[in-house]
Amino acid sequence: LTQWSVSFWFFTGYGTNSSLIYFGDGTNAYRIRHAANIYITFFYNGVQQGVATVGSHFGVWNHVTITKDAGNTLRYYFNASLISTTTTSNISTINIFRINNSADLPFGESGMDYNTRYDQVLFYNTALTLANVQTIYASGTGTTTLPSTGNLLLRYELNEGTGTTTVN
Repeated sequence: LTQWSVSFWFFTGYGTNSSLIYFGDGTNAYRIRHAANIYITFFYNGVQQGVATVGSHFGVWNHVTITKDAGNTLRYYFNASLISTTTTSNISTINIFRINNSADLPFGESGMDYNTRYDQVLFYNTALTLANVQTIYASGTGTTTLPSTGNLLLRYELNEGTGTTTVN
């Protein structure tokens, strides 16, 4: 994919370092990581490509969207505000998408954080605009109001209420 967006809500009750979202082609990988409870970091093939400081956010739901446009520019949005931009490399095919656990994958991270909760995980094959991100954020957790881009590839509502696994 030359452009994409990943958007999700997460809740954590304490400072932690953990993979939030991992996706790639089995050889190359992107990983979004929550670090020291004040950073959202982005990795390509195990190398940090960018970091966004989001401040302390214990005990509340927070919304993250990261977009990549055709020019390889990454935009980090936290609670519907653009907080950072950087550049990265492109992965042409994405056929692996994981929430939280990436230990068994190339450039993954060992261990799972069982205290982070997720909601409304979305993956698009377009770079969402600020207005799109704000629409998703305004809908809140657990709702189904999404921007009508027509480019939604994956959608995990995570409304089961029990368990540790979800499938598409």
